[in-house]
Amino acid sequence: MIVDNFNQDGIFSDADLEVIQIIADQSAIALEHSRVYQNLLQKNEMLSNTISIHKQFYQFIIDG
Repeated sequence: MIVDNFNQDGIFSDADLEVIQIIADQSAIALEHSRVYQNLLQKNEMLSNTISIHKQFYQFIIDG
């Protein structure tokens, strides 16, 4: 992302800075949500594997 003031180099108004801050905040939130989602996918996979192992073990006990 490039931030530039096309009217005056290196000078940003308070409104410009507010928009830049909002975009930065939203980007940080999106990155955090992505990290949380990936963590959730990993935990769901672990849980699915655990349930599968439990079912196999339970079936082994029942079958003798």
